[in-house]
Amino acid sequence: MSGSGKTTMLKILQKYYDEQYKGKIIVQYERNEKELKQIIPMIWRDKVGSVMQDGYIFNDTIAKNIAVGVEYPDMERLEYAAHMANIKEFIDDLPMGYYTKIGMEGTGISMGQRQRILIARAVYKDPEILLFDEATNSLDANNEKVILENLESFFEGRTVVVVAHRLSTVKNANKIVVLENGEIMEEGTHQTLTALGEIF
Repeated sequence: MSGSGKTTMLKILQKYYDEQYKGKIIVQYERNEKELKQIIPMIWRDKVGSVMQDGYIFNDTIAKNIAVGVEYPDMERLEYAAHMANIKEFIDDLPMGYYTKIGMEGTGISMGQRQRILIARAVYKDPEILLFDEATNSLDANNEKVILENLESFFEGRTVVVVAHRLSTVKNANKIVVLENGEIMEEGTHQTLTALGEIF
């Protein structure tokens, strides 16, 4: 449900609110269990890639927006990331391709293209942990379907946390957690929750 704290939870997992919550979050870290608060933010964020609803688009080239902080982006990785995010065709059609400059907050591109650049950014980073906050919300059903199919292989061997309202986005998850008013109401697979026939 809206207002259940889903986005806040993902921001906590990125260590933006370390002092603002009570209790413990235990993560598997370098083969040991460790409390999230004890891990240095910069080291943790190196392992995490995220696509947030309020993800930032820089006043820079598409290449620099995908490979953030990388002076000379790897062209092969850029193309792979763009393919995964189903935006390669759009970029290839631009006169300057990956070196096309886009304005602050994505001026000159649609919301769907902006969202796909943010997905490509997360893929380019190649993180151990992926956090998606309504990552396909601005996309039409066709784009969403292609991206989810592309990402299936990319997700293998990684921890992926997806916040979504659309059933299509979460139906293949190992575990679905249903939140309402900040509380866990149900958890299980798509099959078990559908059979339960309650909130989910």
